[in-house]
Amino acid sequence: MVRSASLPFAFFLAVAATTAMADDAAKTDQSPPPVASDVPVNPAIHVSPGDSWTYDVRDDITGDARGVVTFEVTKASDTEIETRSTQRKKVTDLQSASTQVFDARWRQKSNGKFAFQPYLASTGVPDDLEVGTTWAFKYEVVRKGSELPKEFRGNGKVESWEKVTLPNGTVYDAFKIDVAAAPASSAGDRKLELHTVMWFAPSVNRLVKRIDENRVGGKLLEAREQTLREYRPAPKT
Repeated sequence: MVRSASLPFAFFLAVAATTAMADDAAKTDQSPPPVASDVPVNPAIHVSPGDSWTYDVRDDITGDARGVVTFEVTKASDTEIETRSTQRKKVTDLQSASTQVFDARWRQKSNGKFAFQPYLASTGVPDDLEVGTTWAFKYEVVRKGSELPKEFRGNGKVESWEKVTLPNGTVYDAFKIDVAAAPASSAGDRKLELHTVMWFAPSVNRLVKRIDENRVGGKLLEAREQTLREYRPAPKT
């Protein structure tokens, strides 16, 4: 009787042990999500003439490739970054170039067609680049050849410090920044709303990803995404 009673018990122990081993294996196979490195405190931006960043541009509504854009630093000072911007459109394969000027935090001041006073808030990072930072801003846009500025107002926030994986598989630690703006005079069903989410990686001194959405009257008009394809620092002399 003792022997017959021990068989079911032994079987139970074997099943329990097997289940425990399976659970341990499952836990081992479950890789934890990537965790960003320690958050840097308001990191400085260091660029030099010859540094360049190439981005793939994609229609974020259709998923279609729109082209490629490259920014190459031609001049750099404590207050400004001057770049040569080269754009190649996917459909036509036509290439164009322009001079684009930014402040030292990559906030655009001019692009050859428009001037932004004091700067365009949705292209760069705030002076206080720390998680949780919020700020309000306003700027004026002046079209070349016109003296009538259009005022925009908006708000920004540094949302988080996180890992971002790009389509080419490259992974960066980056600040996620959310910026929203609208013309001060627009309203109603023709109100224009601009929304940008950016990921700034201190390791490359620039954005590695950005998503722009434009809405009119609350309806999505355009959405595009830029992701870093290649970063080339200037050769060291």
